[in-house]
Amino acid sequence: MKETVTGSIARMGNNQKSFILQEIEDKWFGAYAVDQLQGAGLGDKVQFFYESVEKNDRVFNNIKGNVSVVGKTPPPIADALTPYLPRERLILRQNALTNAVNFVVNNPNSDTTASAVLETAAEFEAWTSGDVDRPKPAVKADTEEAFEPTTEDWKEAAVKLKAAS
Repeated sequence: MKETVTGSIARMGNNQKSFILQEIEDKWFGAYAVDQLQGAGLGDKVQFFYESVEKNDRVFNNIKGNVSVVGKTPPPIADALTPYLPRERLILRQNALTNAVNFVVNNPNSDTTASAVLETAAEFEAWTSGDVDRPKPAVKADTEEAFEPTTEDWKEAAVKLKAAS
């Protein structure tokens, strides 16, 4: 018996021919060919006919005909897909974390808490990235705030340096 269903695609199968709808939990619908989906993708609202068939104690919900896309979800913005950190930095961090875990495991007196491992990883990352080689921003002694020195600050520092030598 054919049934009609309408819903939004919540999850796509690896084969790109099957999906689960948000409105119907744990019920996969499958097509015989990808083109039956008519370009429908994650988040799109679709309507279609299907027929349930039982085979080897399993129920298959086979899509009959083509899926109609009744509401298209816009594709994600490229910026949303871009990682916060550049790929190279992510690789450095992953490598630093792996080596921090190895370091902690191989040093019996090390603190094995997650925060200690992450602190060690941060040190490894800073060293491999060259961050420790970069000068730290100048800090005002009375406020501990970073600031950009002015020409007057440089002149004052030069006078003090000359007087100290």
